[in-house]
Amino acid sequence: RGRATLPTEPVRVAPLGSRRRLRLGIARTAGGLALGFRARESHRVVAITTCPVAQVELVRLFNPLAAALDGALDRPYPDELSLTATATGVDCVLQGARGPGVGERARLAAVAERLDLARMAWSGAGAGPIVTRCTPILTLAGVAVAVPSSGFVQPTEFGERELLGALSEWAGPPARALDLYAGIGTLSFGLAKAGWQVRALEADEAAVTALRHAAAGAGPSRVVAEQRDLNRRP
Repeated sequence: RGRATLPTEPVRVAPLGSRRRLRLGIARTAGGLALGFRARESHRVVAITTCPVAQVELVRLFNPLAAALDGALDRPYPDELSLTATATGVDCVLQGARGPGVGERARLAAVAERLDLARMAWSGAGAGPIVTRCTPILTLAGVAVAVPSSGFVQPTEFGERELLGALSEWAGPPARALDLYAGIGTLSFGLAKAGWQVRALEADEAAVTALRHAAAGAGPSRVVAEQRDLNRRP
């Protein structure tokens, strides 16, 4: 609102092989369980064995993860899973309407061990980590943040840097800022590094907890996090 006259800059395109998070569909095929993307305007999963935009550590998991989950998951299968490449390893989060059974949990923990995943978690019913072998960590503006299994992160570091660069360019001299829908603090920590006092508002409890712990661990902090549903309490 009120910004229609500002110039539009050229689109900045992230390089190939840079995407650190993927969300994949799970489906049964004649050859076994498959991971892939949805066909256009369809729920059908198209199996993939490579992805030119994804980081190589995610691509290397496609085939072995599909094969391992084929023997680990009960039916009905979760609908999807997300993979996030972090500084401490790959985080795998299964998403389904049901929760994992006891035997399923044990088998999935073994999959995480076999494939050297940082964490295996389940989102939805029975949400939470199944096994955490190493806390998934991302560094945001020099601050180490433990990524919750429900936490949103920018899909590429390139995009993250571009957003922070644009923000610092637009923001002007350091003052006070509200970071609305702050997530785990991508913009909050970037502003704080530039000298701003930041109040970060986020509805997701796990994201707020991660943000608070990261701010506390970074020493005297310019970031104060508050759990607040801005849709209900704007």
